[in-house]
Amino acid sequence: MKTFFNQHKYIFFLLIISIVAYSGTLFFAPIFDFANEFFPARWSMMNALNNGAWPLWCPYRSMGIPAHADPQSSIFYIPFWLMALLGNYSPYFWGVEFIFHVFMAGWGFYKLAQCFSKQQVVCFMIACAYMMSGPFTGNAQHYSWIIALAWLPWALNYMIRIFESPSLKNALGMALALSLMFTGGYSGFCFILFYFFIVFALTHFIRMMVKRESKQLKQTCLFLCISGIVLVVLSLPSLISYFEALQYVTRGDGLTYEQATATPFRVKALLSLFFPWMTSYCREWIFMDISMRSVFVGLFTVFFFIVGLPQRKNTNIWIFLGWGVLCFLLSLGSQLSLYKLAYHVPLINLLRHQTIFRCFVVVSLLVIATKGCEAVCLDFKRHKTFFMAFLCSLGVMYSIVMILHFIKVDFHHAKDYQNSLFWGLQSLFYVVLILVVDIILWRSTKHAPAILATGLVLDLVIMTFLSMSSTGYQKEFTNAHYAKILAHTPQSFPPPQEVTSSERMKHEQDYGFMYQNIGCFAKKIEWASRDPFKLKNHQEMLKPYLEKDVLLYLPKAAFFPSEIVYSEDPLMLSVDTAYASDATRAAHYEKDTEVEFMTFKPGEAVLHTVTGEKRPLVLAQNWYPGWKAVMDDNIPLTIKPLNTAMISVDVPEGKHQIRLYYDRRDCKIAFVIECVMALISFIYLMFGANNRSATLARKPRRRPY
Repeated sequence: MKTFFNQHKYIFFLLIISIVAYSGTLFFAPIFDFANEFFPARWSMMNALNNGAWPLWCPYRSMGIPAHADPQSSIFYIPFWLMALLGNYSPYFWGVEFIFHVFMAGWGFYKLAQCFSKQQVVCFMIACAYMMSGPFTGNAQHYSWIIALAWLPWALNYMIRIFESPSLKNALGMALALSLMFTGGYSGFCFILFYFFIVFALTHFIRMMVKRESKQLKQTCLFLCISGIVLVVLSLPSLISYFEALQYVTRGDGLTYEQATATPFRVKALLSLFFPWMTSYCREWIFMDISMRSVFVGLFTVFFFIVGLPQRKNTNIWIFLGWGVLCFLLSLGSQLSLYKLAYHVPLINLLRHQTIFRCFVVVSLLVIATKGCEAVCLDFKRHKTFFMAFLCSLGVMYSIVMILHFIKVDFHHAKDYQNSLFWGLQSLFYVVLILVVDIILWRSTKHAPAILATGLVLDLVIMTFLSMSSTGYQKEFTNAHYAKILAHTPQSFPPPQEVTSSERMKHEQDYGFMYQNIGCFAKKIEWASRDPFKLKNHQEMLKPYLEKDVLLYLPKAAFFPSEIVYSEDPLMLSVDTAYASDATRAAHYEKDTEVEFMTFKPGEAVLHTVTGEKRPLVLAQNWYPGWKAVMDDNIPLTIKPLNTAMISVDVPEGKHQIRLYYDRRDCKIAFVIECVMALISFIYLMFGANNRSATLARKPRRRPY
């Protein structure tokens, strides 16, 4: 046991530090987008599973959306299904899940750093800097970003290793990491990583051809092909859903240049390298979204980066350095003309936040810092004078800032987020930290790596804890409060009474800080929800309501209207009016009808109907490929969208039972295939990778590129 701990002690340290730094997520409720988008969606999907229904369709958000087609739903993300074994998505789960991904990010970067340094303490420090960096604390509310950031270093690690040592292990590892990024994370990370891979691969292919390493070139191409095939299989249901959705969702058409450059990174936000707390409070001055400002990586990490710049670089480090510079320039968006060229590159026009590039800047910075940290730890005496000068310079800067801001601070309004008190407080902390580290290192340089690691972790943990209190969770509302509210919501699927809104539901019942997508908890259909995934036809139907700022309230299902009007343009709806895109569907009918729900759950509605003549039945759910209808158990009916978006079937006169269901057998089968391939890959990586007989090619000697 002792030997096992010594071999993996830094992994255990990363786990402990993850729990300590992000402990607030275990007690306090999520904030912003997580509370109003990700949490309701995940709770709804897991609730469907616990009720024996596939969560492919969510009937409550925006009159029903195909949840599997939303790239940020994580519905085919295997860790989500493993967590579903524990039961409903409790409010406490979000903290556990968040810490799990932070830990995996740290572990992944620990493995990535080993590609550039053999010093474990160096890899540990850089891993800590990554998992507590600005993208994690700032984008804590964007759960798909956190998932992508968690698996990004794993993908980069295996990408580097497959070019150094082409093997089945590295091929499967890269495919598995990339599939987790794609199925669970924000697609933008995969788009950018795709272009990084092209640059990385071309560079090494050229190097191999120049050095005439034909055997390694063939082996690398072979295992890259294997990795690509496995990746497609592991991402199969997501790929099916993704490419199908492009023609039905608003984002499928891409963004205009104005939309694609709406959230650039501001140069003044680079101050977060030295004042990480400022990004949470100086909102108007920075003039950026609160979640997108920070590039904090730790005070000592900045020094390691400076030291690493003049160090001898191999091919991989040069690639990361060049890519980091390019990503920084692209992160500035329309502030530079470069982005006008990048906008025309395929996939880049789908990125809504240029600040996503800052995440890759942080990765590149940390790769360079790895070499600098190694140089400092191996020969601290050589860098001692420069290190002391660096800390003293910062100490003077922090002292001046602290004095200036404490002189001006109005303690009567100390809780004002715009108050300069926060500048003074973080300056005071850094002055104390710098003094303590200076004194300890000046007296003893023998244990410099341990002292540096302690100071770096202390800096990161404290600043992470402080930053997360404004960007990650809300102290005014706890997970216990959420659990109490959700305990009084329907756990099964009662028939909804009407198409309503979160605003109306919040007036009827207190949902705390949750103010969007409440229908997922109340089990009521919302006519419009806060959701980046928007169906074109649904948006077209709502166009007159959005333009006139009018609320839409409709029955969940009914025989209406008294007359169907043919129209190419969206019309205002009521119980008595509707429109069709096909003039042949217009028909007059009697008023005496009955519509009663027998079953209503995700992806299925069974209704008992009575009508005096053939007439269309309208269900307040959006049409999407996969919806089918049968009457009286065995008679198929044709579904036609009415009012541009809503599901409608023509029902003959008399009494009937109508079953409308969402059938996506293709996605279900593809997901089963994904799970089988993931299990095989995981078992091989855990138990079969060390078996030399299982390797398809001889592992070549590693070269210092």
